[in-house]
Amino acid sequence: MYPALIDAGYPRNSAAALVAAGGALGPVIPPSIVMIIYGTTMGVSVPDLFTGAIVPGVLMAVALIAANSLMARRWDISVSDKHYTAKEVLRYTWSAAGTLFMPILVLGGIYKGIFTATEAAAIACTYSLLIAICYKSMTFKKFFEILKKSAVVSAMGLLIVGSANVFGWLLAAGKIPATITAFLVPLLHTKVLYMAVLLVLLFIVGTLMETSASVVILAPIIVPTGLALGFDPLHLGLVFVIALVVGYITPPFGVNLFTVCSTTGESYVDVVKGLAPYILAVIAAVVLIAAFPVLTSILL
Repeated sequence: MYPALIDAGYPRNSAAALVAAGGALGPVIPPSIVMIIYGTTMGVSVPDLFTGAIVPGVLMAVALIAANSLMARRWDISVSDKHYTAKEVLRYTWSAAGTLFMPILVLGGIYKGIFTATEAAAIACTYSLLIAICYKSMTFKKFFEILKKSAVVSAMGLLIVGSANVFGWLLAAGKIPATITAFLVPLLHTKVLYMAVLLVLLFIVGTLMETSASVVILAPIIVPTGLALGFDPLHLGLVFVIALVVGYITPPFGVNLFTVCSTTGESYVDVVKGLAPYILAVIAAVVLIAAFPVLTSILL
C-alpha cells in the first residue's frame, strides 16, 4: 500500500503512518489471537468476543477513513478517476473467490455454531492448503517452511495460554485480585473514573509491553475491579483488548511504527510526525466504544 499512496500524492511520512495505523485493526477485526488469549485467561466466550468486536472494528476503520479524508483534502489529493466495468469487477472477484470465501467459512461457521474457534483454525488451515494447491502456489519446500513457522507460533501461543492458567491459579490462590478489588473499588468508586483510568493505563502499557503478555499479566488483576463495579464482562474485555492494541501505534515503542519504518525506509521521527491525525481518530473511536456498551453487544 505504501508505494500506491506515494503515487497518489501522499507525503511519505503520512503514507507510512497511515499504513501503521491501519495495521492496528488486525487484532480487532476477528479472528483475533489476542481475544482468544483474553477469553482463555478470563473465561469469556471467544465467539462472543469475535462477534462483539465487529462493530468496534468497523467504527475504528470509519474513524481512520474520516481522518484520512480530511488530510487528503488538506494535501489536495485528487480522487482517482479510474473506473471498472461490471464485467471487470466480476472477473476480478471470480479470480479471488477462493480466497474471499475463507473469512465467510471461518467466521460463519463459528457464529452459526457449526464448529468451535479451535476447530475453525484446523478447517482454515486445510482450506488454505487446498486453495494454495489449486492456485499452484504451494511447493514442498514452502510447505515444510510453513510447518516450521507454525510450530514456533503454536508453541508460543500454547506457552502463553498455559502460563496464563498457572498465573491465574496463583493469583486466585493468593486472593490477590480480591484484595486489589477491595482496595481499588473505594478509590475508583464510579464506572466513569474506573474506565478513564483503565484506558490511560492500557494505552501506556500497550506501548511498553507485548499485547498477549499484557493480557495474561494485567487482566486477572485489573478486570475483577471493573466487574465488581458492574461492567459487562464482554464489554470490559473488548475495551481491554482494543485499548491495548492502540499501543501498536503509540510512541515511543509502538511495534507497528518500527515495522513500518523497517519496511518503508522512513525515519521513526518522520513517521511519528505524520501519525497525529490517525492516532487521535483511533483513540476517539476507543473512547466511544468504552462509553457506549451497545456497540459491543448489538450483534449478539
